[in-house]
Amino acid sequence: MKNPELIRRIKFIDPETGKRLVFLTHNMTVSSEGVAISPVTLYNPAKHTMNDDCIYQHQGGVFMCVDWKTGETRYEGGRNIGKGSLTWAEGLIYFFNERGEVLLIRPNPERYEVISRFELPEGGEGPTWAHPVVCGKRLYLRHGTFLYCFDIAR
Repeated sequence: MKNPELIRRIKFIDPETGKRLVFLTHNMTVSSEGVAISPVTLYNPAKHTMNDDCIYQHQGGVFMCVDWKTGETRYEGGRNIGKGSLTWAEGLIYFFNERGEVLLIRPNPERYEVISRFELPEGGEGPTWAHPVVCGKRLYLRHGTFLYCFDIAR
């Protein structure tokens, strides 16, 4: 799937709660209200996270940094990292791909920067589709019926 050339940022005030909502979409034809009240999920939280003025995401096996204000891609890196999920914790991005590989990525608006990577030990069958979870200085990863816990305090 080709990445959209333009990303539209929509600001919307919920009339019931008064909360300010922001949505990203590549659909340039639907109204702002139509996007805001859509019952369809407009994004996949497993595929992106945000820091400062950047959205860090992966799509089609490529890790990328997108400028929040302009929607322009700052860089694409990490080709062939595979499909997976990511989470943000302790100022770092934890990416867990379906092959059982874990990448620790430093959020950097200028370049793709992997700090470390490892593969899960033996166990579990098939692709790994669970989201990585960080809680209490521990990284939790599930593969099939196996649950792995890694101390990330150091």
